[in-house]
Amino acid sequence: MAKTSAVSTEAEYNRIMSELKAKRYSPLYFLMGEETYYIDLISDYIAKNVLTDDEKSFNQDVLYGKDVDMAAVINSAKQYPMMADYRVVIVKEAQDINESQFEKLQQYLQHPQTSTLLVFCYKGKSLDKRKKYVSEIMKSGIVFEATPIKDYQIPDFIRGYMKQQRRPIDESSVELLANCLGNNLALIVSELDKLQILVEGQPVTTDVIEKNIGISKTYNVYALTDALAENNALQAYRIVRYAEQNPKDMPLQPVLSSLFAFFMNLLHFHYVKNCTEVEIIAEMHVQPFMLKKYRNAARFYNPYSVLEIIRLVREYDAKGKGFGCSSGNFSQGLLKELVGKILMKVPQS
Repeated sequence: MAKTSAVSTEAEYNRIMSELKAKRYSPLYFLMGEETYYIDLISDYIAKNVLTDDEKSFNQDVLYGKDVDMAAVINSAKQYPMMADYRVVIVKEAQDINESQFEKLQQYLQHPQTSTLLVFCYKGKSLDKRKKYVSEIMKSGIVFEATPIKDYQIPDFIRGYMKQQRRPIDESSVELLANCLGNNLALIVSELDKLQILVEGQPVTTDVIEKNIGISKTYNVYALTDALAENNALQAYRIVRYAEQNPKDMPLQPVLSSLFAFFMNLLHFHYVKNCTEVEIIAEMHVQPFMLKKYRNAARFYNPYSVLEIIRLVREYDAKGKGFGCSSGNFSQGLLKELVGKILMKVPQS
């Protein structure tokens, strides 16, 4: 019976890995979805651990979707292992196989070769679950759908990964990385691994990040939302000036996405601010230390101001993408204009 990621992607990944480490194998692993990090972890583990090095020569095939059709995949999967208990067939970039060919897989799965682990790495998207053959696939083995991590989950992912690696990291560094690296888990892990090598067992700090990754601890989108939350116009414009001079460090679209997320959360906070701290944290999915930031920002921006700011961010997002202006770069001063209009939404005392 197939297992799908009805719970969180990470929880389902952990469940699958527990089964693999216990050598309880399935004839099919269909790994699909937008988040490629967990797909690679599962397929790499199978490739490295199911067979010994000697067994792999005759019993492990790695195929690529752009180079094969489903008939070739099934032919490989049907073969019996030679001097081993299992065969492993891994189809990388399976999304390059014409989707209509997956109907042939349905026929194979009615009587699969139980000594074969057939692994599909179907990246960037998922199969259409409304199709009949997809339901057959989901009945016949492990189906894992990796969805992108939510922004509010990124700090926990960073903490969890560093704890797993037994490497200390301070909270400011967690937030700096979470706000500047986005939700690409492979990129986040790559940068964390780089930092671990550089610090040689010492705690990861914002100074280390600024020096080795190129993320400024003073001038970044997280610092910009801090300045806006405190109604600190001077610091906000300093960060804008840095962004104009260093567009590669602070590209417009990610900055606008972060501003949009911040003010959407602030609007949410306005409607739950009279609840207990525990209730607010549970409702908003934020870390406790972030509440201070939202409480502070709520003093300057009332709900009506926040709604207008959200409208402005949408407007400038469209301009940054070329709608209503000739170009979307910082030379036009789009971010400076937007920040100025945001600060003007603070009621004058």
